[in-house]
Amino acid sequence: MTIVDTGTTVRPVEVQAPADHSISIATVASELSIKESTVHRYLRAGRLARLGGAVSADSVAAYAAARAMNITRTRFQPAKAYTPASPIEAACAAYNAGVEARRAADRTIRPAKKTLQAVGPGSYGPWDVEMVPSGRETPNLEEITRILTGLGMDVPMRPVADTIRVTWVG
Repeated sequence: MTIVDTGTTVRPVEVQAPADHSISIATVASELSIKESTVHRYLRAGRLARLGGAVSADSVAAYAAARAMNITRTRFQPAKAYTPASPIEAACAAYNAGVEARRAADRTIRPAKKTLQAVGPGSYGPWDVEMVPSGRETPNLEEITRILTGLGMDVPMRPVADTIRVTWVG
């Protein structure tokens, strides 16, 4: 900053920054929206500076500015929503979503089923638990193998169906 006299001389003048002042721990806690115990912890860690028997107002302002910048810099930014470019990509996305939903359901059902099988049938509050035989039947492979080998025939085998595996590579 320069001051121009009414005369012809121009002389530079040094502008003094306002001197740092001390503020109480309660005021710092209020300004930063933290507990007073946290202010003490910040003082011990060196995040805030002591001035006299209190806290330096400049150190509080610097910490608040740094914290605001970090919050802005690290704030969660949601990813752009994926939009499939073709019907095949849409099918892959739908299949993957279904598989994830089935896994989530299995993770929920597995421990509940284990508990219910352990306690057995009965009434539990508003719930009735009963063990009902399944309507599905499967061939007894051991018996079929025994019969066919007894007749001197090979057991016919067929390959199992391929498993679809959808993996995100984008």
